[in-house]
Amino acid sequence: GVFWLLLLISIYVLFWFAVSFLVSLLGWSSGQNAIVLVSVWVVLVLLVPSIVSQLANAVYPVPSRINMIHNYRVAEADAEKRASEILTSYYRDHPELGQQDSTQANQYQFWLEYFASVDILKKAVQPVLDEYDGALARQQQWVGRFKVLSPAILFQDGLNDLAGTSTAHYTDFRHQVIEFNETWRNYFIPRMFANVLLQASDLDQLPEPRYQSRVEPVWANDLLLIVGFAAVVLGVSFRVYQTSSAERWLAS
Repeated sequence: GVFWLLLLISIYVLFWFAVSFLVSLLGWSSGQNAIVLVSVWVVLVLLVPSIVSQLANAVYPVPSRINMIHNYRVAEADAEKRASEILTSYYRDHPELGQQDSTQANQYQFWLEYFASVDILKKAVQPVLDEYDGALARQQQWVGRFKVLSPAILFQDGLNDLAGTSTAHYTDFRHQVIEFNETWRNYFIPRMFANVLLQASDLDQLPEPRYQSRVEPVWANDLLLIVGFAAVVLGVSFRVYQTSSAERWLAS
């Protein structure tokens, strides 16, 4: 909710306040303080996330989309040429879908050939899709392991998780869309093969998409890790403050 979002933002701001407080205690000039703070910001916000991301892409490269599109186009062209043959083969593999009245032409003939062809296309591109999903999952695991190197990565990860826009949420949504697509097809295909007309009473029974997130939330872990960063910096700041206070007291 909004409360947890504001809490995450507040803790992240507290971390940077702690960093600024620590640098100001070191007794340098304003110019030096500015340079140090900018350097810390560049390292934690730009360099570390960029290095982690580039290493993830290098260690677990995602398969070429061009490759996937090429495989799909080749399979699509082959399916168009063999539409009738594919449909006959589909009937052979699914005899329960055969039309009972063979004397009547099926009004869904075009769509039957299309649905049968889709299975061929799915089989052609599925290995590439599986490889793509696997590489993406391994990349996210890699980033998940090394996100502790930067509060900025933790903060971004927490924001994405709270907003439901993380890669895990996208993958979960895509999988649920695919599952609903199968449910939708399984509702209509038997009726189309049986040459059954859709009735008004059937509209109330149509499958409805209902998305429910199946992703385990991780923002709380990110929040605790940022709290840990802030606590460490504040602890060091307190130690520096005590040391400088003791030195001033001895000097006086």
